[in-house]
Amino acid sequence: MKKLKGTPFNELKITRSNIWLDLLSSLPFILIGLWLAFNATNTTLSCQRIESKQGNCKLTEWSFLGSNTQEISLDNLVGGKVTKGSKGSTRVELLTKSAGIPFTDYYTTSWGDKNNFANKINNFVANPDRKSLNLSQDDRRGAWIFGSIFVLAGVLPYVWKREKLNL
Repeated sequence: MKKLKGTPFNELKITRSNIWLDLLSSLPFILIGLWLAFNATNTTLSCQRIESKQGNCKLTEWSFLGSNTQEISLDNLVGGKVTKGSKGSTRVELLTKSAGIPFTDYYTTSWGDKNNFANKINNFVANPDRKSLNLSQDDRRGAWIFGSIFVLAGVLPYVWKREKLNL
């Protein structure tokens, strides 16, 4: 690609732009944006009770890269709690007789009232009359928005630069 540049003496100076260097400088933004979009998750907890302590819960995490389902028996489920991470971030954990199972693999400072979420799990465990519980955390929209911003930040300067030179 040739660049036309005016000089103080009203001469026309032609220089070449390295297209590969331009693309290489945009690549980190594009890759981060794609990584954010493809790693966006939707996590669902679905519990079905047959009798007082009989039944099971399925914790399913879905993303474009695949899904993962973990089954937890109601006999093993003790409740839910909010755990703290670094810099004020939190996440919900399902408590079992042997260990805590994170609702998501990551901590976050957003996503609504997590205490309410943990309380719903605790109320379901404590109330044998409730036959089902369905909870969901969908982080796809935010990740897709931020991913799109990163992709655009990588692509738009390159496209704008090329269009400006084609005048």
